Amino acid sequence: MDIVILNPEDVTATYRAGILTIEASGHEDGVTDISIASATTEVLNPPPFRVQGQQSPAIGYFPYRVESSFPMPADPQEIIIETPSGGMMVPVRSLTAH
Repeated sequence: MDIVILNPEDVTATYRAGILTIEASGHEDGVTDISIASATTEVLNPPPFRVQGQQSPAIGYFPYRVESSFPMPADPQEIIIETPSGGMMVPVRSLTAH
């Protein structure tokens, strides 16, 4: 099955104690195994991620909500969510005391 990059309807990101947590939600037709993945192995600023899934013969427009956590050495101000229509800038809410 082919992996497809999705267009999430809502994305939030939080950073706390070296961990970046990203939550994404939306609706998709014919996509299963939806997850959030790093879009590159390189260290970039802002870091790029993507919401992806596997193309499926399933018929129907289904909601999804996914969450993933990634180790992050520094407190990012924003991240990029790569979509088929371009990059979506998402501010990161820091829960780390300064």
